[in-house]
Amino acid sequence: DDKEKARAQAEGLWQSAAKLTASSPPVLYLQGRGIDFARLGKLPGAIRFHPEVWHAQLRRKLPAMATKFTRGSVHAATHITYLEYRQGRWVKLTTEGARRMGLPEGEVLRTKIIRGPAHTYGAHIALWKGDTRGKLDDIPRGTPVEVSEGIEDGLSYAMANPAARIVAAGTLGIIEVMHIPPQAGALHLLAQNDDKTQPREALERAIAAQQQRAREAGIARTVACRWPLPNFKDWNDWLLGKEKTP
Repeated sequence: DDKEKARAQAEGLWQSAAKLTASSPPVLYLQGRGIDFARLGKLPGAIRFHPEVWHAQLRRKLPAMATKFTRGSVHAATHITYLEYRQGRWVKLTTEGARRMGLPEGEVLRTKIIRGPAHTYGAHIALWKGDTRGKLDDIPRGTPVEVSEGIEDGLSYAMANPAARIVAAGTLGIIEVMHIPPQAGALHLLAQNDDKTQPREALERAIAAQQQRAREAGIARTVACRWPLPNFKDWNDWLLGKEKTP
């Protein structure tokens, strides 16, 4: 009952958000991350703009990019990325901005949150449909599926591969349980060159879990990683030409 209540609240939050236009704050934020929807030719329907989403640490409402998680026709959860207007442009909420709003010194700022049981549902963000149409469950047999952890990474991949079917997970743990339809082709995880042990181990668990799910279902599916060039941490940094510091 608690999870259904959380799911319904998450759906209501997204439904109360505004559909994207060319001047919406999430579009301008993503544009600052090198993601050009004018070049891609369309705006993703899963993403909306909400002017007032509660931020628990700051105990106030902030503007946010609200993105829908689905499983089939069910709206399972809503991914929130808090935004701020800073120095004439829209950016992800910064620690400096949060400090001015009362974030205690030494406390780590949360810039993102998932509202609702995305993990329970094995849900995904239908980030980019590419050359396919409809829900993920309805893709043509053999269609490869690209899975990113973050929204920015997935859309960065779309900039170079606009024909690809791309979903995002929000966390590596959700990739581990994400439902992939049986007719889907290869599953490619858009990995990051992370030097920390914890995310690398989480990535390995996600790969192993998806391989096991395919085996148990009798599906001959390749599950593998795509990597950005080694001198870039992730796909968005590669798009921006932002190399890792030595």
